[in-house]
Amino acid sequence: MQVLLRLWVLFPGCCAGIDLLSLTDLNAVTGPEMAMGPEGGSVSVMCHYRKGYEEYRKFWCRDDPVSCLGSYIIETTRSEAEVWQDRFSIQDNHTQRTITVTVENLVMADTGTYLCGIRRTLRVDPSHAVKLLVSPASTKPTSAAKEEEANFPNQHPTPAGSKVRSIHFLLLVGLKVPVFLCMVCAVVWVSVRYRASSSDTVPHRRDHDLPRS
Repeated sequence: MQVLLRLWVLFPGCCAGIDLLSLTDLNAVTGPEMAMGPEGGSVSVMCHYRKGYEEYRKFWCRDDPVSCLGSYIIETTRSEAEVWQDRFSIQDNHTQRTITVTVENLVMADTGTYLCGIRRTLRVDPSHAVKLLVSPASTKPTSAAKEEEANFPNQHPTPAGSKVRSIHFLLLVGLKVPVFLCMVCAVVWVSVRYRASSSDTVPHRRDHDLPRS
């Protein structure tokens, strides 16, 4: 910026296309100093601009000598329609004079400093620097994993036949145990009766039946 000011002072003719006001209007665009989002998630950044810049294109670029020289990550079309480009979206609200940028599916490489600004041909682009921080993915189960875990019984239901066989097995066991006990009792009773009847049929020896000497 100092170089441009010096050129404008020394050679006003060659820099006639540069608006001196745009060089000194450092607060034309304001916004947060930092934004943070989780890896795999999304983050939105809202910048504000001064009145008079409604009809200009708004842009979002990485703050380095290459990305912000007319090759922006994404920019508006002078309208208030939301524009999407890969994982990025930008929208200009002329009434509130805001620039809203959203970044989805964040990766660790997205960490860095970005500029949200106003594009002006042959003039300095008013902009505001925002430092974006991407936090590592949490080790906690994601919402998708939790949902899959919650739906596990529905996805893998127990076959109805298994439940029926289990019920039949329990019923059979419950019926067989009393029958078995009854059979044991019957055998014992028959055995006792048989022994009793056998003892009654055996003739008792009496003294007068013994042979005399």
